[in-house]
Amino acid sequence: MAKGKKSKAVKKDAVPDKDSQEKIWLEELKNSEAVQKYLEGFNSISSTHFMENYVRQKYYWHLNPELNARNNEAEQLKWIESAFGHLEMILQKKLFDAQCLWRAEKVKFKEISICEDFIVWENDVFNCPFIEPVNEDDIAMYSQYLQQNNADPDFCSYGEWQDYPEIKEAYETNNGNRDFPEWYDFHNGRTGAGALMTLPDIRGEKEKFYYEIHFANKQELEKEQIAEAERKYDSRPWLEYPDEDFIKWFVTTYENKQVQKVYEEYAWANRNADKKEDVMFEFNDLINADEPVPIEAHYDWYEGLKKTQNSYRCKKIAEALPMALEQYQMNIQMGIAFPAEKKSFHNQVREIWLGNILSGRKLNGEPEDLNF
Repeated sequence: MAKGKKSKAVKKDAVPDKDSQEKIWLEELKNSEAVQKYLEGFNSISSTHFMENYVRQKYYWHLNPELNARNNEAEQLKWIESAFGHLEMILQKKLFDAQCLWRAEKVKFKEISICEDFIVWENDVFNCPFIEPVNEDDIAMYSQYLQQNNADPDFCSYGEWQDYPEIKEAYETNNGNRDFPEWYDFHNGRTGAGALMTLPDIRGEKEKFYYEIHFANKQELEKEQIAEAERKYDSRPWLEYPDEDFIKWFVTTYENKQVQKVYEEYAWANRNADKKEDVMFEFNDLINADEPVPIEAHYDWYEGLKKTQNSYRCKKIAEALPMALEQYQMNIQMGIAFPAEKKSFHNQVREIWLGNILSGRKLNGEPEDLNF
C-alpha cells in the first residue's frame, strides 16, 4: 500500500486464519489514503462491499502461490515437451529413408547388420548416430505439416515408424494393414524422397529367403506338434462381444421384456458417456488458451470441437518447435545422451531374427554369417 500500516506477510507454508488475515487487509484498505481517495467517487455501500470482496479474493490468491506458479510453468512447458516429442517424427523419417537406401544396398551403416536393427533404432532414434540431426529447415517443413488442415497432433504416439514391409505395401497398394504415414507423404512431396519408395528391397528379400528355409525346416521338425495344435485349435469365428450393436441384438434376442427395458433405459442414459469424457479433454486446452481460438466449421458441434482442439494444439506445438530444437541441439553440443526406451525386448527380438537367418544360411550349406 502507498500509505498506512505495513502488511503482515503470509507465511510460505502456513496460511493464517482466514478471518484474521482478511481483517488485517481490510484495515489496510481503510487506512490507505490513495485507495480511499479513489473510492470517494463511488457509492459508499458499493465501496464497502468491494473492499470486503477484494480481501476475500486476496486470501485465496495466497493459499497456494507455489502450486499456482508450478501449474502456470507446467502449462508453458507442456507445449515444449509436446514439440520435443514431435522432433522424433522428423528423425523417424530420416531413419526410414536410410532404411530404404540400406535395403536397396545403396549404403552401409556399421550399426546395421539386419533389417530388424532398424526397429531397435526406432526405439532410440534420438541417439541414432547415422542419421543427420534435426535442423532449422526440418523444423520449418514440419511446422507447415502440422498446420495443414488434416494434421493429427497425436499421431507421433502411434509407433511402428520403421515397419518397412507394411509401410511400403500401404504406399504401393490399397490393401495394406495400415495407412501410409501422412507425415512421410508430406515430406516426400516437398523433398522428392518418394523416389526411395521405388527402390528394390534387396536386403529384405535375401533375409526372407534364409528365414523361409529356417521356418520350413522348423515346421518339418515340429510337424506333429503343429498338427496337434491345429486339431485342438477352435476354428469357429471369434465372438466380438464388446460391440454395442451385438450387445443390443443379444439382449433383444435372449433377454425378457423387463431386462430389455432396463437395458434400453441404461443405454439411453449413457449414450453420450464417451463423448462427455472426450469433451472434458477437448475443452481443457481450449479453456487454458491465452488467446482467442476460432471454432472450426462443422455441421456436428462435437466434430467441430475436435477439429478446433486439433488445430489449436498443432498451432501451439508448431510455435514451440524452435524452443524444442534449441533444447535438442544443446543436448547434442554438450554430449548428453537422450533418454531412450529400454532396448532389452527389441534386442531380444533382434537376436531371434538373427538366429533364424543364420540357421537358414547353415541349412542352405552356406557360412553362418551375414556376408550375403
